[in-house]
Amino acid sequence: MENKLADDLKLTDEQRNKAKELRKASREKIKPLIDEMKALRKKMDEIRKENMTAFEELLTPEQKETFEKIKAERKAKHEKMMKKHHHRPMPPMPME
Repeated sequence: MENKLADDLKLTDEQRNKAKELRKASREKIKPLIDEMKALRKKMDEIRKENMTAFEELLTPEQKETFEKIKAERKAKHEKMMKKHHHRPMPPMPME
């Protein structure tokens, strides 16, 4: 994509090289933040899992059965929506 944009803008070789340096510098600044986000996301997921376990312990066996059905329906609906919109996860950042 970067090459197509550079071609569309008719960047000179010097501009292309400077743009490449800018992207590299930006990635170096962003990488620690991405690592922090991953760590925070992991902590958040752990808290959500603990919360869900505690919540499910409150339920009667019948409520647990109903809750499992609800979760399965929501998961199926989510997967259907993802397929419908052809949503794919973001690819990892390219490293040069």
